[in-house]
Amino acid sequence: MKYIGAHVCAAGGVENAPLNASKLGATAFAMFTKNQKRWEAKPLTEDNIRKFKENMEAGGFTSDQVLPHDGYML
Repeated sequence: MKYIGAHVCAAGGVENAPLNASKLGATAFAMFTKNQKRWEAKPLTEDNIRKFKENMEAGGFTSDQVLPHDGYML
């Protein structure tokens, strides 16, 4: 199966990435694992993780449909 998607914004929390991909009608998406222009990142909370998983399921996404990548500053 082929997937079509885009790099989506996760502003406001990582849990927003699947929602933004769904709004575009994407069948896959890419996302930064943290702010791409900063050295440090806040740790993910249990709430962020739970909501991300819920939004992945609601959008019909599996882990095979997500391309995570780190920021530019490693």
